[in-house]
Amino acid sequence: MIEANKLSMPNDRNPGPEIIKILLIEDNPGDARLVKEMLIEGGINHHNMKHVDRIGQGLALLAEESFQVILLDLSLPDGYGLGTINRVYGVASRSPIVVLTGLDDESLAVKAVQEGAQDYLVKGQMDSSSLVRAIRYAIERKRTEVALREKEERYRELFDDAPVGYHEVNTEGLITRINKTELNMLGYSLEEMLGQPVWSFIVDEEMVREVFFAKISGILPLGRSFERNYRKKDNSILTMLSEDRILKDMSEGIIGLRTTIQDISAIKHAEEEKKILEKQLRQTQKMETIGKLAGGIAHDFNNLLTVIKGHGELCLEDLPENHPLRGNIEEIEKASESGAILIRQLLAFSRRQTMEMRIVDLNAILRDLDKMLNRVIGDEIQLLTIVAEDIGGIKTDVGQMQQVVMNLVFNARDAMPRGGKLTIEMSSVELDETYCQTHVDVTPGRYVMLSVSDTGCGIPPNIKDQIFEPFFTTKEMGHGTGLGLSTVYGIVKQCGGDIEVHSEIGRGTTFKIYLPRVEKPSESHAPAPAPSSSTLLQGSETIFLVEDDEKVRKFIRDALRKYGYRILEAANGEQALGLVEKHAGEDIHLLLTDIVMPGMNGRDCAECLTAFHPEMKVLYMSGHTEGAIVHQGVLEPGTAFLQKPFTLRALAQKVRQVLENSAGEGERQKEERWGILGKSIPSQTES
Repeated sequence: MIEANKLSMPNDRNPGPEIIKILLIEDNPGDARLVKEMLIEGGINHHNMKHVDRIGQGLALLAEESFQVILLDLSLPDGYGLGTINRVYGVASRSPIVVLTGLDDESLAVKAVQEGAQDYLVKGQMDSSSLVRAIRYAIERKRTEVALREKEERYRELFDDAPVGYHEVNTEGLITRINKTELNMLGYSLEEMLGQPVWSFIVDEEMVREVFFAKISGILPLGRSFERNYRKKDNSILTMLSEDRILKDMSEGIIGLRTTIQDISAIKHAEEEKKILEKQLRQTQKMETIGKLAGGIAHDFNNLLTVIKGHGELCLEDLPENHPLRGNIEEIEKASESGAILIRQLLAFSRRQTMEMRIVDLNAILRDLDKMLNRVIGDEIQLLTIVAEDIGGIKTDVGQMQQVVMNLVFNARDAMPRGGKLTIEMSSVELDETYCQTHVDVTPGRYVMLSVSDTGCGIPPNIKDQIFEPFFTTKEMGHGTGLGLSTVYGIVKQCGGDIEVHSEIGRGTTFKIYLPRVEKPSESHAPAPAPSSSTLLQGSETIFLVEDDEKVRKFIRDALRKYGYRILEAANGEQALGLVEKHAGEDIHLLLTDIVMPGMNGRDCAECLTAFHPEMKVLYMSGHTEGAIVHQGVLEPGTAFLQKPFTLRALAQKVRQVLENSAGEGERQKEERWGILGKSIPSQTES
């Protein structure tokens, strides 16, 4: 039996009756009357006490109002024993219960307290003092208990709803406690994580296990934040910023660790995106720097090549087939052609190649190339072309886009020396904000995708990031310039597109090119028919030649006179204006002018001269990639243009076409543009 004076608090004397709201559940009228008398004697106002003689009545009353204390008999007509305590506690858990019973049973008293009672009084042994002390003690203890429970609940809410994850483990590394935030992060239920080794939810389990025991044993210090990769239930990975704290018991003994984890996956992803963008920006800046250099030398270099190539051709036309010097001059021609190819490649990857943009159907370009592709890849490689209808058009230079396809095909061919499968495929795709965030100069929208895939050797990961860099090559000296893929890169970027590469060693490589989709109808890209014989290239018209480089001007003058034309020449725009006045009244059929000249540029010169001769046609030429009629490498629509260096035949064909109102590209010029193809095309392990 638990004695009342050991469980109760000391009595404090009050000047008047103390008001305590009491519910007495007692079926014996005599005992109920005795309780009232004890309350009066103990200084408690009994008028504030309600009395019922059935447990059911008491439960009904408790459902309607609250009481500061409940005096409960355990032997009632409708309730008996410890079950009575449970029934009352279930309705009024915040009200303290003092058991009043005639059973002097200490084990029962202990069980009653365990079931929720605050005290246990034996009716025959209690007096007013012990009863009042028990009531006051029960009220105070219940108040403390409720406050502690509320505090624990608040702590539990803070623990569970914290913005970071928490888990606690014992000295064996088994999870003993975990908050809701961490459960939600990882997607597990409480039952799935409790009792499990903490390292079973972390990538690199063995390392984490060793580190845990090193920290528990004091070998490794704590308190420093570190990163760990946690494995979610769906097997995806979250990067967490973690921090450990030692857990100790009352005697300062180590009982485990508490770990705080914060999901920093989004931050890490943003950092990776930033690195990718910075890398792409550096690549773009590198291209821009080399492009400025290439553009700076292009004009002078192209003028030199024009003179070398041109005079070489003039010599070859005058020499008989068996002349001993003919071979030497042909080698000069080949070397100058190689120089022209190199300049075009430099300008292409730096996005300064002059391009005649038009809306075309990519399917049509591939159909035109189909026979040539089958010839160049050989019989040991299977070619599969998958076209897609209704993919829209793209705005590009046809010749440049053909070069892109051919370069990629040659790379694929070189990657499959023992044969394999080459797949060219097209489709319409949508590039969203997510893609554009990690790709410089790409805007969301609809694109035409061209992919070129092979089953070759693949690109080693350590050089994959370098393949688009100019002059990078893994080929032997003399077997590649290292400009193939960088040329592809530059052309694609100049068209407003993007290029990606996916490769796996031993399985193959896929290049994916994305070009902005254009909904307007495609324009014809077939070249205008060009005269094929020297006789058809002849003419007798008057041509006004304006060129500031004396050597280039001399070559063009001699070449056109050779084809029968009458030539008027000037070294600059101002001189041309003075000359046109001298020849007032004469017919001048064509103005052939350089674009970039000291003083008046070619466009201004043309505008002034056509004011005197409105019927005069204009053909521009330049070794520069930027100028009055070329903006960011793109030629103004409807402009007749001849890119330096050019051959004798290309000059004659273009002049003839313009005079006959045909602005198309001559066959020889098309061949020149294609001169790069089949000559030292880099493999896909170079750029």
